[in-house]
Amino acid sequence: MNTLLQKFIDKQESLALGRVREAEFKKFVKNWENDIRTKMPAFYRMEAYTVFFNFNEPEIIRRSITEDLEKFYTDKTKHIVFATSARVFPYLNNIVSVRIILAKFKRISSEDIDPSELEEYKKTKDIDPTKPVEEEKDSDEEDDALLESGGGGETATPTKGETNETPGTKEINVITIEKK
Repeated sequence: MNTLLQKFIDKQESLALGRVREAEFKKFVKNWENDIRTKMPAFYRMEAYTVFFNFNEPEIIRRSITEDLEKFYTDKTKHIVFATSARVFPYLNNIVSVRIILAKFKRISSEDIDPSELEEYKKTKDIDPTKPVEEEKDSDEEDDALLESGGGGETATPTKGETNETPGTKEINVITIEKK
C-alpha cells in the first residue's frame, strides 16, 4: 500500500512541476484508485490527506499535521488501518518540496452496506449467509485506556521564542475511496 501511496505523491509533484498534464494526471488517479481498491479489504473506505510544504522544518511540519489533522488520526472507530508515505524533493538553491500522504482504511458500517452486496460477498467467500459477519476482538484495549486517561502521548507546545506559524506554504487535500 505504501508503494501505491508513494506513486501518488510522485505523480502529484510531477503535475505541480508541469511534467505531466492535468488529463494524464486524472487518468493516473483513476487507475491508482482501482489499484488501491484491489488491495483494500471488502467493505472498507480509504480516507487520505495529501499534505504539501515548501520547507523542510520537521518540528513545524509535525506540529502542523498534529493540529490540522487531529480528528483524522484520533478516530476511535474499530477496524482502522493507517498507512503513510512521504517524500522530500530537493531542488537547486535550497528549494524543497515536501509531500506527505496519510491514509486511513476504515470499515464501512453495516448500515451503509447494501444487503444484496453483503449476501453476494458471503457467497463468493463461502460464508454461511444466515450468520452475521463476526466483529473482531479489540486487541489494543490497554492502549485505548491509556489514551483516554491522557497518557501515552506528548503534545507539542511552543517554548519561548518559538512560533506556531509556518515559514512557507502548506496545502492539504482529501482523497476518499470506497470498496464494497
